[in-house]
Amino acid sequence: MLFHLASNPVGNVVFTLLDPNGNAVFRDQTGAQTVTSAPANGTYTLIAHGVADAIGSYQLQVIDQSALPAAGIDPPIAFDTPINGQLTSFGQVDTYTFTAAAGQKLFFEGSRGSPLPLAARHPTGQSVFNQTFGSVGPYIASAAGQYTLTITASPNIGLYSFEVWNVPTLSPFRSHSARLSLFN
Repeated sequence: MLFHLASNPVGNVVFTLLDPNGNAVFRDQTGAQTVTSAPANGTYTLIAHGVADAIGSYQLQVIDQSALPAAGIDPPIAFDTPINGQLTSFGQVDTYTFTAAAGQKLFFEGSRGSPLPLAARHPTGQSVFNQTFGSVGPYIASAAGQYTLTITASPNIGLYSFEVWNVPTLSPFRSHSARLSLFN
């Protein structure tokens, strides 16, 4: 299930999803959240509440992703290479993969696009981040393997552009002092 959550002004309302036993599936979130499997059978409760004494409006959309057409997986992407795409229909999901080494430092830059949900998953399936298009990082890959990025048309469609940067490790800088004498 994909929960697309939005508030106006942004961040004034947060959302918590509780399973039938009252355990939090996610807590105090402001953007799109993907729940890949339900921890328990039964009725789930979604709670929307204001941050502190904030007031505002919110939108909520729940999408059963199993009912959507299967997402195509694009060829693996190369680091430091701009990727351009377009989501043309509601619920469309574009999926990209890249391979990272453990300890590799990465930076994600969503440079153009509607406010589209952008999510990254670790090789084990664990969420790395789940947010609206923008900048994320630096992120240090905790495991070697294939990472997955998904961009979802929910509720917006349109053009997008992003890049995954490999952030180089800087060599330590050593300062040296020297005495220089000049003679005429």
